[in-house]
Amino acid sequence: MDSDLYPDLVAAGSLAAALEQLAAELGVDLTVVPGDWGPLVSAGIASSVPECKPLSVHIGAESRWFGVSGWSRGVGLITGATPDLADVVRAGAAWGRGRSLRELRAELSFLRSSERAEAHERGSAAVVELQWRTMREQAAEEPDFTGLGELVEAAHAETAAATALCILQPLDARLQLLNWIPVPQ
Repeated sequence: MDSDLYPDLVAAGSLAAALEQLAAELGVDLTVVPGDWGPLVSAGIASSVPECKPLSVHIGAESRWFGVSGWSRGVGLITGATPDLADVVRAGAAWGRGRSLRELRAELSFLRSSERAEAHERGSAAVVELQWRTMREQAAEEPDFTGLGELVEAAHAETAAATALCILQPLDARLQLLNWIPVPQ
């Protein structure tokens, strides 16, 4: 760790210790956990949301910056970099409280999230909808395979029908049982 770039971290003894000290000074409640690359250069800030991993924090090697990334269920939800350790403490506290991606970005302008991350936050159906929309848009614009758009549209229609059938079949079966109508085999 470069003491010219990170005198505060050197004085504290590690990134984790510097985060804890600054959080105490700012009156911010957060739980610092070990990072992936050792205590001098990385740390994590725990989240109260069970499916969210700790906000990962690491330092830059050639200039002063702190990189952060937040993951949930194998999906990267939020990333960013800032030279200000206080921004990292605020981001960690907000992540730890389970703030939404939009709230995080509004509160901390250095943070970024993708359309896929926002869909993931809304749930599986939103991710599937985004994937289909993206695939349909890309297929429609593919100049070297003109039939691809038609193929994807047909697959989408077939998938939508299959999804509806999967949803309606159990409902139909329950209604038939409730009405004492024999269920055909």
